[in-house]
Amino acid sequence: MGKKPPKELFEEHRYVVRQVVGFFAKKCGTTASYEELSQWGLIGLWDGCRRWKGPAEEFHYYAYSRVKGQILDELRRNGPFPRRMAKNRRPRLTNIDDEVPLVSEGTPVDELLHMKREIQEIVGNLSILTPNEQHIFTQHFMLDKPLVKIARSMGLSEPRISQLKRRAVEKLLHKTGIKPGD
Repeated sequence: MGKKPPKELFEEHRYVVRQVVGFFAKKCGTTASYEELSQWGLIGLWDGCRRWKGPAEEFHYYAYSRVKGQILDELRRNGPFPRRMAKNRRPRLTNIDDEVPLVSEGTPVDELLHMKREIQEIVGNLSILTPNEQHIFTQHFMLDKPLVKIARSMGLSEPRISQLKRRAVEKLLHKTGIKPGD
């Protein structure tokens, strides 16, 4: 009971790394090897052991989140997302001056500038949308929130949220003169 030294916490909670790595290796179809995932998990566990200030009995929950977080950070930093995560991942439009997402390295500069101008124009015209449409657009496209969560938070059905999102996109495209697929 009570506080334990980091080394002792580390040895007692190595099983957490195996649990989390097993999840990533089986469920996410990751491109990282089992060994890489294990190393990243062990780094997360050790970091958690060094930072932990609470009682040893409660460390398991903290260790799990630290290990999972470390592995996710490394997957993001070192390559593509696992297939399951990449499917639901969209670029965030929070900072227009950032590099335009989802373009290949060989994309010509003039095409990148054209895409940036289109994004700026769309974001600049959000005021033409109703408050609900603005909320859905920003939550979904800028904050990467799934439609089902937006629906729950607004007390509407997911199909209705999808309709409002589609209407918002159509309004913005019409206002800006951008054709879908351009």
